[in-house]
Formats: sequence, structure tokens, C-alpha cells
Amino acid sequence: MPDLALSTTPPQDTDADTLAVFVAKGGGGDTGPRLLDGGRLPHETTQALATAMSTLRVTGAADEIARVTGIPGLQAPLVVLTGLGKLPEATSDAGDDAEGDGEDGAVGGVGVPAETLRRAAGAASRACAGRSRLAVLEHVPEQVAALPDGSFEVVILHSVSQYLSPAQLDGLLALFRRLLAADGKLVIGDVVQPDTPAWKDALALLRFGWREGFFLAA
Repeated sequence: MPDLALSTTPPQDTDADTLAVFVAKGGGGDTGPRLLDGGRLPHETTQALATAMSTLRVTGAADEIARVTGIPGLQAPLVVLTGLGKLPEATSDAGDDAEGDGEDGAVGGVGVPAETLRRAAGAASRACAGRSRLAVLEHVPEQVAALPDGSFEVVILHSVSQYLSPAQLDGLLALFRRLLAADGKLVIGDVVQPDTPAWKDALALLRFGWREGFFLAA
């Protein structure tokens, strides 16, 4: 299977050779399948995908896979349309065109269940055998938790751990353990004591930057 990357970059700029785009099943009647990522895609891309969905008779059914090439506005040569199945009523009935997606990992403003995202990400990954890198657009933290086990080779936690409670940190580390590959690495950096003054933290960073040759960047 390909390396799986959760992408926060604009979809048109991802350097992966395959881009997974999730499709929610319509609510019946005149409501057709919806692009979960429609609001983040360039207009020409959304229009081209809508045409491809119609031509290929994509329904958005759970685990449905449709491969599309030559989509304008994207660097990725292959798009894998991956079905999510029927979503909550307020989600699947929101709006009438494929560009009416809400923000924060929702279609029409309703979040997608984590297990639904986990299943769809797994289906997209299995469908990309022979490809080197599959990008899945990041929406909300819950989508990270929904990714399949062993999805990442490296996880970096930088300047975060000191702001978490012990219970929150334990939960995050347990999640990272599941998401990391068997030989993956977890890098924890810039851990500062909670009562450290901001000026002291900044001074330590500047000293480190001077010593290591990146003073101006620091």
C-alpha cells in the first residue's frame, strides 16, 4: 500500500501522486452524492469531479471507489473518489450542488463519524496499490484519530506537551502509538516547564539558534 499522508496544504499543491476525495451518499430524491472536500477544491476541479461522478455513476456508497485521472487544478495525477455512505440527515440534505460543503470536516456543517472516516481512508489506501504516496485532506482532529493503524512513519509533537494535562498527554501518546508504523518514530521537542516566563523561553531559543546557525530564523 502507499504511504498515507494527512495533508493540510491546499489540495492543488499536494505533491502526492494520488489524492483521496471523500464522497457522501445523497439523501434520495434530487439529492445526489456530495464531495466532502468540495469547499477546499478549486472551482474548475470541483466541476470536473462533478462531471466525472456523473459519468461514472458514483453514488457515494460506503467503500465505493472510483479512480479519475487528468483532473484540472491538481498536481496529483490520480484522484480516488471514496464513498462514505449515508451521513446524518442534516449533512446529506444540505444544499443542491457539489460545492455546498461546510467547514471543519463536515458536509453542510455536520461532522462525519470517526469510524466512517477510518473505513473510507482504509478503502482509499487499499485501492492505491502500486502508488507511492496517497494524500487525504485534513479536516478536523477527529479525522486524524480515524486513520488506520500504522499510517505514519514519523510523528512530531513540538511545543505542545507542556500545555496538556497528564490525561490529555496520555491519550495523545496512545493515539500516536497506534498510528505509527512498527518501526516509526515519535519526536517530542521544545518541552518547556509550564511556569517558565516567556522571555526566558525566547532567550533560550535565541541562544540555541545562535549556537546552531539559525539565529535570524529563531
